[in-house]
Amino acid sequence: MADQYTQLNIGANGDFIDEEGITYPSAPLIRKRSRVVVSGSTPEEITRILNDDPIGNEYGLITRNIPSGVQKVEFSGSSVMEFGTSEVEYNDETAVVTYEVTSSELNITSIHVSGNVDSKFLLYINSDLKGVLRTTAASPNASFQFNSNLKLVTGDIILITVKHLENGLTGTFDATILGLSN
Repeated sequence: MADQYTQLNIGANGDFIDEEGITYPSAPLIRKRSRVVVSGSTPEEITRILNDDPIGNEYGLITRNIPSGVQKVEFSGSSVMEFGTSEVEYNDETAVVTYEVTSSELNITSIHVSGNVDSKFLLYINSDLKGVLRTTAASPNASFQFNSNLKLVTGDIILITVKHLENGLTGTFDATILGLSN
């Protein structure tokens, strides 16, 4: 099959894509594909595998083998996991877990909360309200996820409270703070 151009924008002055036909050993035997290489038109030139580190004069997309399975991640410092649980009466705001930073820096990665009745969890840092999560009996778990970590320093206090929203019931609530300290 000869190289062709496909007109995308039909009409006068339409745009064109540079294509080539490649013969494959299985059906369909002839397939079109957009030409995305700077040089070379045979399958061997387009898909050439170098198995070397790039030196800077290559054209095209450089890819690397990505090992499968769990990748080992190392960090300096130690992990922090602070857990708390509380039973709370209706409409009372009660502390579930508190943590005071004692290292030079603490990177909070996530905070997980759970309750068995409708509730509102509040996240305070140094007495300033920073976030709110709501849970229900049907959806009892929620999380604060910090994409770039929440950085705290020595003396900072993180507090998770809960306000129970179901009249006539006593609720049980949990909260876990996860992070890394330096």
